[in-house]
Amino acid sequence: MKQTTLDGRSWLRLRTVVKIILALFLLLVN
Repeated sequence: MKQTTLDGRSWLRLRTVVKIILALFLLLVN
């Protein structure tokens, strides 16, 4: 179960990072 929780946290971190990158990319494009 610990591994699943760790995977979930890492997945959430990756998702947040991707969202930030997309936001910065959109700002640069605009």
